[in-house]
Amino acid sequence: MDVKQLVKYSTPVVFIRILFSKVQEAWTLTKYLDTAGMRRNPRKLATDLHIRAHALEKGMSIGNVRVGFGKKKALSLLDDIDSFF
Repeated sequence: MDVKQLVKYSTPVVFIRILFSKVQEAWTLTKYLDTAGMRRNPRKLATDLHIRAHALEKGMSIGNVRVGFGKKKALSLLDDIDSFF
């Protein structure tokens, strides 16, 4: 094995290559993530509110729910609705 191959496949170099690749991948995917910048974009916030309200509504439609079920989600939803308006 020559020196070039030895350096190329050494543990620290492989670790740095994988780390760089994953950071680059995460950066690219974050740019296109639907929830990124949600507070600045009213349309994204409205979509998120609709989805969360639907999830809460669906959970509450199930019979025999326990006391306090969905309370945390409902309060969070109310806070975000206030910030939307």
